[in-house]
Amino acid sequence: MGNILDVCDKLILGTSNPISVDFIGRGNVWINNTYEQSVINLARYSIFEALTKTAPGQLSILGYDSDLSGIFSPFAMLSAGESKQLEIISDDKEFKEHLGYLRQQIQAVQNVVQGRNSSLIDFRRSIDRPIEGYKLVVLSLDMGLVDQEIRTKLSLLMRNGPAFGISFLVISTTYMSIQTASGKDIELSVCALAPNITVLDIAGNAVSATNGSKEIFSPITADTIIHKCDVFSENIRNAKLPVVYFSELHDMQKIWTENSIDGVKFSVGKYGINDMEIIIGDEVNQRHNVLITGAVGQGKSNLISVIIHSLCHKYSPSELQMYLLDFKEGVTFKPFSNIGQDEYLPHAKALGLESDVSFGVAVLKSLYSEYERRMKLLKEYNYKSIRDLRHSNPAIEMPRIVVVIDEFQMMFGDDMQTGQIVAELLEKSVRLFRAAGIHFILASQTLGGNMALAQKKDSIFSQVPIRIALKNSVSESQQTLSLNNSAAAFLRPREAVVNLDYGEVSQNRKTVIAFADEAVLRPLRKIWWEKSRTTTPPPYVFESEKRITVQSGKNKIKACRKKATYPIAIVGDKISVDAEHIELPLSNEPGRNIAIIGTPDGDCNQAVGMIQSIAVSLALQNAKGNARFIFCDFESREMSFDKKYPIFTQIMENAGYFVECVQQKDFETTIKQLTSEAGTDELIYVFGLALDKWEFEKDPYGQGSSLKAFVEGAPAKNMHFIGWWIKASSYTSQVSGYGNSDAFNSKIFLRIDERAVQSLTNPFVKWSAQSNRALISDSVEFSEEMWFIPYSPVGPDDLSAIKSMVWN
Repeated sequence: MGNILDVCDKLILGTSNPISVDFIGRGNVWINNTYEQSVINLARYSIFEALTKTAPGQLSILGYDSDLSGIFSPFAMLSAGESKQLEIISDDKEFKEHLGYLRQQIQAVQNVVQGRNSSLIDFRRSIDRPIEGYKLVVLSLDMGLVDQEIRTKLSLLMRNGPAFGISFLVISTTYMSIQTASGKDIELSVCALAPNITVLDIAGNAVSATNGSKEIFSPITADTIIHKCDVFSENIRNAKLPVVYFSELHDMQKIWTENSIDGVKFSVGKYGINDMEIIIGDEVNQRHNVLITGAVGQGKSNLISVIIHSLCHKYSPSELQMYLLDFKEGVTFKPFSNIGQDEYLPHAKALGLESDVSFGVAVLKSLYSEYERRMKLLKEYNYKSIRDLRHSNPAIEMPRIVVVIDEFQMMFGDDMQTGQIVAELLEKSVRLFRAAGIHFILASQTLGGNMALAQKKDSIFSQVPIRIALKNSVSESQQTLSLNNSAAAFLRPREAVVNLDYGEVSQNRKTVIAFADEAVLRPLRKIWWEKSRTTTPPPYVFESEKRITVQSGKNKIKACRKKATYPIAIVGDKISVDAEHIELPLSNEPGRNIAIIGTPDGDCNQAVGMIQSIAVSLALQNAKGNARFIFCDFESREMSFDKKYPIFTQIMENAGYFVECVQQKDFETTIKQLTSEAGTDELIYVFGLALDKWEFEKDPYGQGSSLKAFVEGAPAKNMHFIGWWIKASSYTSQVSGYGNSDAFNSKIFLRIDERAVQSLTNPFVKWSAQSNRALISDSVEFSEEMWFIPYSPVGPDDLSAIKSMVWN
């Protein structure tokens, strides 16, 4: 097929004196059904001609074989796969539904053409672009038995459909008898249904048309059709549809020329010959949030990239900030980070690569704090919105914030309790934040399957008037747009329905989405970065599975060293947008000891990592040099802790401290000796690893071990114990006995049963062991239990990073 605009607008029958009748985009064809094989042959020939004479990917076929004639059987493979060209209607109910969809499609094309041309064919040729697409509706039925309502709808569609891309091929008898109100039957002619129908009669291989012409045509065998269907499918897969380039929608020479006082706008593609531009934050029309859906492989990631780049091209970082969260593999947003490169997206405040529920909650809570800060400022100036404030006070800098959450339905998690918390936060966010200039773009493949979202769906989406639906199923289209709006089910690749009015059918805008070409966008991002790198820091990047070490907290350690109050142990990073750390003070108050309980990940011993991090953070803070670090490792008998972890030992020595190692057999003696000593100015930190293997002298009265006596009195003597137990029962037997011990304010849990966690904290704690996660419980420091990312064992990078740090 040579031209992307080619269409089978004429059906040619015969060769010597061929019959030519109006077909796709021009008229309808009716084959008089005599129930002979020749009728089936002619129908198949007509479908075959429509497919071969129309540019690949530009024609779809809707078929209804009420007569069970088998017309579509050679074309069966076209009804499967991603390049699905043939859709078969299964029953009368579905047939009626599709008539409604066809009406919507005609109206949509009319809205695109806007009266510029008399037909879609002419409009396409005038702009030299394959706007919209063609549809052939093939009906094998007895039109005389169709009820009056359906016949009336068909009449309307057949009259007006061809000019706007929808033509009909009807296989039916031409005799139609209808009953009048008086009970009398009258015969209805085909031309009474629509004037643009050509009737074909066939006897053998002789075909005659309405105009009286007659010709012999050669039918096509089923084997030929089956073979050619392979070619059709391959042609569709390889078809190079015209691309809407990013540069067609944006002036590439004009960067950051817009202000965000009245909202922010972005361009996503072409609606007909017009740019499809969307404004969010529009207080006149109250359009503040966006919903995007699309099935797998339909271009959702491409669309999101176009939106982000369009926004960032128009607005400077002082006018626009972005929070980008990806709840799947994280590939979409990684190019916006400085991972593996110098440049980054200067507008981005936080990037969630492979985000999890905790990070989603952290972002929403952080944005709520920003909302409260902004609302406080608005009240001080006596304004209701960011728009009013900035119009009256142009010098005030308050950028719009756009939050993009890809696969947002996964943010609700797997358990109902967490899902309800997230749903309430999101509902409150989309409802309240708009006044403060904070807007959401929520994207997902599906809106179903989550109970917490289902319960809050109406209240959330009532605040989301802008709907962008890529190709999806009928049900997903209706969930995204509205119950009577299935337009997204009939899209082609690279198309989307853009609707700015809560899915109202009349507001559908079928848009060809632009191509997010990295060859164009990557250099553009570098230009933005170079313009602002001295004024905008890199975004905080959250990678759910990334292992982190104590060097992450080196700036905090330095700050604690300068403050020189009581020591702070750092064990991991909070799941937050500000890279906060889990800080545990080790003052001389009772209970300031740390217990780590549970099994670490198989590929990374976070228990060892946290113990190393505690020691390193305490050593680096102590500029006086008056501390001792004592280790007893029950995990291994072959090698002492300092020899087992030489890089850790080297870091400690560089900090000016010797790693004291106690043999397993001497642990209890050491503990008893320390217990009997009077307190001094010297700080003593005792570390015990894999204490489950400690064979201690059992108390006959069940009051715990010698360790229990030590931990209860140690903090008052400037001594602290940091221990790791695999089993909660071991911890309990060693330091609690039959009573509840308050000797450990700080408890950190790794892979351990939820009931065991509840027994050591409170019965309402939710905990499910997860890779690269720990749970901290410290009623003195934190209002509730908190998930965090524990530090991993130190490595060469930590050694060089800490050595290169200026600590004084």
